[in-house]
Amino acid sequence: MVVDCNNGATFELGPKVIRALGAQVTALNHRPDGTNINLGYSALEPQRLRDTVLSEHADWGVQFDGDGDRAVFVDEQGRFVDGDFVLAILARDWAERGLLRPSLVVSTVMANVGLERSLKEIGVRLERTPVGDRWVTERMRACAVQLGGEQSGHIVMLDGGTPPEMASTRLFEWLK
Repeated sequence: MVVDCNNGATFELGPKVIRALGAQVTALNHRPDGTNINLGYSALEPQRLRDTVLSEHADWGVQFDGDGDRAVFVDEQGRFVDGDFVLAILARDWAERGLLRPSLVVSTVMANVGLERSLKEIGVRLERTPVGDRWVTERMRACAVQLGGEQSGHIVMLDGGTPPEMASTRLFEWLK
């Protein structure tokens, strides 16, 4: 697995946690110097991550932003897996197990129509907010919603849903 820490908050813990889960890790941008945080970072086109996943023949890769509150993924074929895709995976899993109550996911006006269609297929509604995880979280709390996030990789899980460690494990299993 390739882990791009963007010389930020996850530089040490990110690779360590993923190694503890049993993966062999190739770490990128894991040597912060106080000025190189997010140098070359792109949540929309993680090209270095993609190139490394392909050249290392890795199963998948994850890229964290500098403060570690966003994560986006690349699969073994170099396909970008953004926050919308992660929301769809988690919502489908939680709904299948009867854990998504109410049947609602909160995202922003930037959410892809594909996310909305995917959720609709399983009877889950998508509610949109202005851009920003603050607005997503506020709306989630107001509606007692467990799952929300942004295309950029902010994923918010509030009490009542799958414990984050289980959700992460299920997401990692899917990405394999």
